[in-house]
Amino acid sequence: MVALTRDVPSAMMTALAGTFFPVLFVYLDWPGGAIRVHSSSGTITWGGYDWDGVGQFGSVSLPGEFGGMVNTEAQLSLMGDPETLDEHTDAAIRNRDAVIYFGCLTSRAGSTLVSDPVVAFSGQMDVFSLDVSEAGHAAVVSLITGPGARRDAAVYHSDQDQALKFPGDTAGRLLALAVANAQKTTWPES
Repeated sequence: MVALTRDVPSAMMTALAGTFFPVLFVYLDWPGGAIRVHSSSGTITWGGYDWDGVGQFGSVSLPGEFGGMVNTEAQLSLMGDPETLDEHTDAAIRNRDAVIYFGCLTSRAGSTLVSDPVVAFSGQMDVFSLDVSEAGHAAVVSLITGPGARRDAAVYHSDQDQALKFPGDTAGRLLALAVANAQKTTWPES
């Protein structure tokens, strides 16, 4: 038996012990406005927000339970018409927040939650792509855990980088010579 690694409300634990009706909630910090959807149908109000149902037009692929510092990936997909999906292909989504919650409904395709959902995955959006198949067109968003590898990365830090981030700061003006001077440094013989 696998142990639960997250806090699950007692009402949800009771529901999970019998016949239950699962639902996933997906929050994406999408450029231009947050996206809040769920895996059932209709609208569910939770946490002060209305979450729209995508039903059979959406899918979620979650990783298994991992501990420690292992980065994991999840994937979301949503079927739609090509014109609507094409409008979003240039969205700058990388490193924006994404959270997936697991909950239980009181009835099949209902809108009443047994308890507050629990976090099933928390990370950032990584890649947006379009998948075209016989089944139709789908928007696919890959999610990753942990901070994005490229969030704060830079090949080098220059005076220009410093000036852009901190106008008027001249601390970086000698950086170009720092490496060259460090390579010339020799220690005196003792």
